Amino acid sequence: AAGSGCVLRARVPGDGGGYVSLIHVEDMASAVVAAAEVSARCAIVNVVDDEPVTYRELFDYVARLYNSATPAAGGSPIFPSLRVSNRRAKDLLGWAPRYKSYRDGWSSGSSPSTDVRK
Repeated sequence: AAGSGCVLRARVPGDGGGYVSLIHVEDMASAVVAAAEVSARCAIVNVVDDEPVTYRELFDYVARLYNSATPAAGGSPIFPSLRVSNRRAKDLLGWAPRYKSYRDGWSSGSSPSTDVRK
């Protein structure tokens, strides 16, 4: 477990080609506020950043940040591949993510620490 001296080894889900649509916690909060302020009753919107990313790209990026080896493919798929658009949230709520991609959010310094090597 994290903090116990163990090193956790992640595997990229499947072949890494599946997509995931992410959102920074601050952007999620601002979308919730926007939804509360706008009369968009019963509207369903996707609150995600502007850039869906493959698991391979995401895991490679994190590995580079932590100067770690790129994880091998073949892990159990976590979720189905989803490439989601936030267009409806932008249009109905007048909202847009501050962090346009996972890279923007991570490089902002406001992302939670995920360093499990401690």
